[in-house]
Amino acid sequence: MKHFLVYISFFFLSIGGLSAQTESYFDLRGQSFSDPVKLDGQWEFYWQQFISEKNNQGSFELLEVPGDWYQEPFDKQFTKTGYGTYRTNVVVDGGNPEDLGLYIPHIFSSYKLLINGDLVYKSGEVGKSRKEYQPNREPKVFNLSKYGQTQYEIIIEVANYDHMNSGLLYSLELGNFEDLRYELMARQDVNLFLAGGLFITGFVLLAFAISYKQLELQIPFYALFSISLMYRMLGADPYPLHALFTGYPFGISIHLEYLTIHSAALFGGLFVFYLYPNQTNKYLKYIFVIGTLFSMGCIVFLEPVVFTGLLKYYLFFVIVYVGVFIYIIAKARIEREVSSSFLVFAMVVVLLWTAFQIITFLGLGKVPYYLNVALMSMIVVFCNLALFRTFMLKIQSVDQAQAEFNLNKAKQNMLSLISHEIKTPVSTLRMNIEMLKAGLESGKAIPDSMMEKIVWGSSEAVVDIKQMVNDFVYFMSRADTGVCVIAAEEIASRLTARFTMNHLSIKVASGLKGSYKTDLLTLEYILSTLLNNAEKYSSASDPTPELCLYEQEDCLIIEVKDYGVGMDKEQIRQLGETKLQLDEKSEISGVGFYLARELSNQLDHSLNIESNPGVGTSVRIELKRND
Repeated sequence: MKHFLVYISFFFLSIGGLSAQTESYFDLRGQSFSDPVKLDGQWEFYWQQFISEKNNQGSFELLEVPGDWYQEPFDKQFTKTGYGTYRTNVVVDGGNPEDLGLYIPHIFSSYKLLINGDLVYKSGEVGKSRKEYQPNREPKVFNLSKYGQTQYEIIIEVANYDHMNSGLLYSLELGNFEDLRYELMARQDVNLFLAGGLFITGFVLLAFAISYKQLELQIPFYALFSISLMYRMLGADPYPLHALFTGYPFGISIHLEYLTIHSAALFGGLFVFYLYPNQTNKYLKYIFVIGTLFSMGCIVFLEPVVFTGLLKYYLFFVIVYVGVFIYIIAKARIEREVSSSFLVFAMVVVLLWTAFQIITFLGLGKVPYYLNVALMSMIVVFCNLALFRTFMLKIQSVDQAQAEFNLNKAKQNMLSLISHEIKTPVSTLRMNIEMLKAGLESGKAIPDSMMEKIVWGSSEAVVDIKQMVNDFVYFMSRADTGVCVIAAEEIASRLTARFTMNHLSIKVASGLKGSYKTDLLTLEYILSTLLNNAEKYSSASDPTPELCLYEQEDCLIIEVKDYGVGMDKEQIRQLGETKLQLDEKSEISGVGFYLARELSNQLDHSLNIESNPGVGTSVRIELKRND
């Protein structure tokens, strides 16, 4: 009987007349529904009435859908909060092989759907007071074929006590049921995918920031920015989180939905401010932080119906600051600050995305969903590329600064070593000159044996001073130029030619095949220093020092061996250590080995020493293979 009355009413609507002009009616006969049809237009609206509760319908107004019910210019303005009923009639062709579906995006803020008098779905609980009402937010697709074939009376009872928007703010769509359901699921899946990418970026960076406390603040700020956007992908339209957890509390969801808008803006802004502190005006930074925290405080402490109305003002505030962020980044680029063009582009996309959010929020237009997804994807991709590029540049800058610091420190140590070590030969020369001067002043002849000692001692002192000056000049002018990949055979040939005249035994293993990264000039200097030490601590009766080259696993070993006095473990431990003090009695030892070790470190070669008293010493330089 109920369906019969519905069909009778459709009959009178279809033949025209007064009721067809006053009641809401959509004639969709002739539509194939290959694309969804929006039910935009005038709907009957029964203010403060749930018409399913009584047999006779009361008076109604015709409202434009989509739109807020309180925006219509009636004599008696409707309030933002309250309840009412939307009603329309739809006629379609019969015999459609595909099931017809109705897509309803979220309605502010709870609703009950009836088709041809049958209850189809309840989103939350509608009520005539806040106490009776329970809000909910989730888009849905309904199969209409269960309730009729050609005529549909659609009744939607709505209640809202929690939002500045009321009723059917978004378009309802009629179309192929499977297509509508697939479209909704695809949108939710895309949001889940984007949320997964943001989750990985955010939590991985946050874990690094917590684990390595020395990391700069922009890293955790960017991590929190990504996590905030992650929740926006889950907890905002099309609400995949609500679809996964049907009992998700509305109070928590709406607060988090609005808080994450602010937290994304806050941490994104702090990321830019701390990435480019030299280009940031501290007062603009303070205004941004204070303004955002104040707006977040409104969300925490005020009712949803209040803070949802304040959001539009904050969005205008944010869009102004996006311009500030672009200015900061552009200024950093002009001033050759470490930065990335990816970040500039990402901020431009953020500006567009924010503008579209404001347009959607204010009801000025509808931004296509996939354009919104494309913009969000571009923000994620380009922000991550910018982050990677910027941090790589900063790491290179830090590494270069650290390398320069280490080199300057090594030069300072070398200067201190030479300044102290040179005192010994200078003192020898001074003593010999004093002896010669005393002999001349006394008029006595200096014995031949003493004269020979003076001459040889002075000669050795001059040689030592000359060597120290050469060492000092070479070390202080040392740079990384000249480092390249060289074949092992070429290294062996160069070293053999260089040290053939030094009266030592050179042994080169056959079948050298690898290539190694080194600087041959510096390597020659290191070996020259080590060979001088080998000769210095070998007597005439000891076997000749040896220079050996051979490959071992993925290394080229260059070994200097002598059969002299050798050293014990304590001497090896102290070898090459600087013993610098501020007074004149400071001791300096092992300057040759110190030089060899420092230069080896600069070439990224390892230097190892083995020695036994009375047996001799072996110093090995290991070059890593670089094929």
